[in-house]
Amino acid sequence: MNNTTNIKAEYEERGQSCPFPNMTLWQQSVRATSVLMVIVLSLVGNIFVLYVVRNNIKLHTVTHYLIVNLALVDLLITVFNMSVLLKTEVTGNDEAFGGIAGKIYCIGIIVVLNLCVVCSIFTMTAIAVERFCSILFPFKRIISVKLAKVIVAGIWLCSFLIDPVFLQYQSSRLLW
Repeated sequence: MNNTTNIKAEYEERGQSCPFPNMTLWQQSVRATSVLMVIVLSLVGNIFVLYVVRNNIKLHTVTHYLIVNLALVDLLITVFNMSVLLKTEVTGNDEAFGGIAGKIYCIGIIVVLNLCVVCSIFTMTAIAVERFCSILFPFKRIISVKLAKVIVAGIWLCSFLIDPVFLQYQSSRLLW
């Protein structure tokens, strides 16, 4: 127990919140390869979803618009956050660069992740509500395509409105 406290205190002195685990080169390679595979599959899969829905007119439905929104959110997470995770797995260091710019970058990555998570949760909730309406009222179109586009815009707006709470917390924790 005392050893864990010393390790934690040592990392807090250097400004790191979580120690990177000691790994062999083989373990580090396997982890980095796994993260790289997830990135590639996420990029290919989500871009494929966007391509198929865009080019197939039969898929221009409420459910598919919400799925496209979810694919966009997944792409944002992949590009902004998974790339940082890959860099961390390869180098064993989670700092992009030092100084105030590095802290701002760190806050930005966290804000983008929080924005994407909130947007993803709202989108999945909208998909569940839309599917519920489709099952409960199979012959009525309660949510139109036009309303679906408004719902997607509302999802992003609400996500942006919720995100400053995370920004305030992270900026007070990291900058001061």
